[in-house]
Amino acid sequence: MNSNQLIKSSVSIILMMIVQVIFFKNLALFGVAFCFLYTGIILLLPIQVKPVFALVMAFLLGLILDIFYDSIGIHTAAFVLMAYLRFQWLRVVTPTGGYDADITPSTQNLSVSWFASYAFPLLFIHHLAFFYIESISLNIFGFILLKAFSSAILTLIALIIMQGLFYSKRRTL
Repeated sequence: MNSNQLIKSSVSIILMMIVQVIFFKNLALFGVAFCFLYTGIILLLPIQVKPVFALVMAFLLGLILDIFYDSIGIHTAAFVLMAYLRFQWLRVVTPTGGYDADITPSTQNLSVSWFASYAFPLLFIHHLAFFYIESISLNIFGFILLKAFSSAILTLIALIIMQGLFYSKRRTL
């Protein structure tokens, strides 16, 4: 990763965190769907990024979000779980020819359908862990599933729109 890409990535991370804390903190669609745009930070990391780097990054960014949300490790736990599972899931969705060396898993580099099949399961697991830890009860598991599913769809749509608006239109394939 050259210095130009590092600066762009750092600015993107800072902007996603600011947008999450300022705009999406109190946004709930019908009281059920919540948008966790910050999950895109880990989802959009280049494929060759080392797992330890992603886990440490998820931990630190999760702690920052927990401070702003006044939650006690909920964002951190769910975000680290998603970062951990990302590498196993990337092995599952790898095409037979593999990926290019410096590719980012985005809609511009691959396709919207590939990104959705890559991101949705990870988002669903993140949201399921988040809402389960938040409630600490299996009595409302159906409602937790509904919130996790609808929030994962809303977050996926927001990530796809964000990529369409702010990322370059070139394809590297």
